[in-house]
Amino acid sequence: MEEKNLDNWQQFEEAIASLEDERTQKKASTSLHISKHLYRGHADSNWKLETTLDRYRDEETYLKDYYRSIFAAKPQIETLTGKTWDIPSPPKYNETLDNEDHLYFFTTYGYDYLIYTRHHGFPSPLLDWTRSPYIAAFFAFRNAVKDGSVSIYVYQEYLGGGKSFERDSPRMQGLGPYVRSHERHFLQQSEYTICTARKDDQYLYTSHDDYVRNNKEDQDKIWKFNIPSSEKYAVLESFDRYNLNAYSLFNNEETLMETMAIRELIFKNNKL
Repeated sequence: MEEKNLDNWQQFEEAIASLEDERTQKKASTSLHISKHLYRGHADSNWKLETTLDRYRDEETYLKDYYRSIFAAKPQIETLTGKTWDIPSPPKYNETLDNEDHLYFFTTYGYDYLIYTRHHGFPSPLLDWTRSPYIAAFFAFRNAVKDGSVSIYVYQEYLGGGKSFERDSPRMQGLGPYVRSHERHFLQQSEYTICTARKDDQYLYTSHDDYVRNNKEDQDKIWKFNIPSSEKYAVLESFDRYNLNAYSLFNNEETLMETMAIRELIFKNNKL
């Protein structure tokens, strides 16, 4: 992972423009796949790249055990929400995993269900990213810590070659945007990654943060840009002029109040 401390917001815009130029040049010079960048914002630069499942429990979580848990919750969720998901039973899921030597090529069963439960607060192994650097920056500055710095991560999965890994070593996998999901998935231009490894011939979810600090330079490239949180209101006001705010990204009454409050109490009074 490459980490840079920046002095202001403008330097971040210059940095991502440079990364996009570099990607354009690489694409022009090869027929191999060069991934688009994904972005993730943190309100505190000290935060790790953690999933909500990482933060919920400390012990190792095997894929089979997690799938059994969310499958057990499904009848109650379906009954109370009126929604349904057609996903394999745990025995079928386990059979697929047992026959899969390269989980990287494994299509995640119940991806739409995993996204739905994550959006509504069920601890999840999915780490969320966005295709927009500005949406990532909004989430970073929205709850920025005072007198500190925010972080915006940039992730590029493929850099012109295939992905290699040792059989039992951790690996990171992008799951892609094409899935039926909650409307916030599309409003926020969301994509997700998982990080897994094998232990005792079983797959388990592992730490993104540990992986990206030791990843190979020819795959899963990560940049981390730290920006002073003192830029918060200037950045958020500039976003609001383009209708990028909490309400446009969540579309509910709570975020409507949040958006009205910052407009009336902060931006209008020029308390920047």
